[in-house]
Amino acid sequence: RALDSIVAQNDGTIEVIAFDDGSTDRSVDILNGYADRLAISVHARTHTGNWVANTNYCVSLARGEFISLLHQDDAWLPGRVETLRKLSLENPSAGWFIHPAVFVDDNDRPLGRWSCPLPRAAKPVAPETILPRLAVQNFIPLPSVMFRRSLAQTIGPMNEQLWFFGDWEYWIRLADRAPAVYWPEPLACFRLHRLSQTATATRDREDIARQFDTVMEEVLALSRWTEGERKSLRKTMEFSR
Repeated sequence: RALDSIVAQNDGTIEVIAFDDGSTDRSVDILNGYADRLAISVHARTHTGNWVANTNYCVSLARGEFISLLHQDDAWLPGRVETLRKLSLENPSAGWFIHPAVFVDDNDRPLGRWSCPLPRAAKPVAPETILPRLAVQNFIPLPSVMFRRSLAQTIGPMNEQLWFFGDWEYWIRLADRAPAVYWPEPLACFRLHRLSQTATATRDREDIARQFDTVMEEVLALSRWTEGERKSLRKTMEFSR
């Protein structure tokens, strides 16, 4: 489903870098089976379970001007690439682009909409608007972002110790460095199922709390805040925790 959603974009400029984390099923065969439909390269190693490290490796191999992340259980909606390309041409000052996602179940049935609390503006949204909202919690679905590769090179890789909050911390660093454009219509699907990391992570609550504290301290350490803003933000984040 994920690979088919990329094929459905009908765009020959997409470079697909796929990483197999030691799977024991037909994943590698399925990936290689798309070689005649996608410009795909498949990379594999023994299982580590660290999706953040795997993502960093793939991002380091990317050659395109823009990068998107797509996990195996999510998908793009038709027209995503065309829409984001148009937005990037219209907004050269924006470092990244965000859109909502549709929650779906195992059978692709829609369950609701994951939107972002951002202004539906036709111009880039400043870090001063995004950061205080994003600091409270991660409201950005992983398949709902496209960012410039040059920006990724500037901020460095994801924190590989944050296996639960790696994307949240990364969005915060993106937001601190560059304005974003928010497109208000869904362009991706985010799948909810019993084997997802979100559903199975409750057994590691202490480590998740530690990761939250790591992100919180990084946010509060940003030099952009006044002392009053920092105190207020700490109270808000501690409440959210």
